[in-house]
Amino acid sequence: MRALLMGVATLAALSAEAGSYSVTPVTVELSADRKVADVVVQNRGSAKLTIEARTFAWKQSGDSDELSPTREVMAFPPIFALAPGESQVVRVGVRGALPTSEEAAYRLQLDEIPGDVAPGTVGVTVRQILPVFTAPRGLQPSAIEARVDSTDNVELFNPGRMRVRVLALRWYDAAGKMVSERVDPFYLLPGTRRSVALPKLPPYQKNEKRTLKAHTPEGERAIAIR
Repeated sequence: MRALLMGVATLAALSAEAGSYSVTPVTVELSADRKVADVVVQNRGSAKLTIEARTFAWKQSGDSDELSPTREVMAFPPIFALAPGESQVVRVGVRGALPTSEEAAYRLQLDEIPGDVAPGTVGVTVRQILPVFTAPRGLQPSAIEARVDSTDNVELFNPGRMRVRVLALRWYDAAGKMVSERVDPFYLLPGTRRSVALPKLPPYQKNEKRTLKAHTPEGERAIAIR
């Protein structure tokens, strides 16, 4: 019997390890000044591994991520073997022109190809998925907009031209005290929306000021509530 273990790389880290191999870095940034980037895959196990590298265009629709095979961004070599302790550099690069108006998003998917498994044992394979971004020069993170309904669900909107990575959402009261938090990291790609259910807020007076902030890798950012 074979089982598939899908391990998505921890995006906040500089490197990720899942199962018997590690990957560094876990986010790939491409630009006009850097059209090719190196991703290092290392076999940390005791058995030979075979890894397949594939690239996908990444779109968001509602709260869902949509991946489709692409040749706009390529990974080489597409398949490689690693002896125990061995490393392989996977080169990730842009084919053709870079986007001129807003950042484009992709995913690099690394799949361990199952080897022979002895009868009566379980073969476990590992998948790691890394975000890849290509951007024109001069982009700056934009403000995040939000709409809050009567149940304190929040619909977030990124009106800007580059992604926003939200590590946590936090409510603050008029005194600046955090009264509610939701920790569940996600990306908000340019022009996309996402609904998030915040934890229940404590009782508050009518018209009492509340401030919603996003905790991002760049620090806390106030969210404009429409």
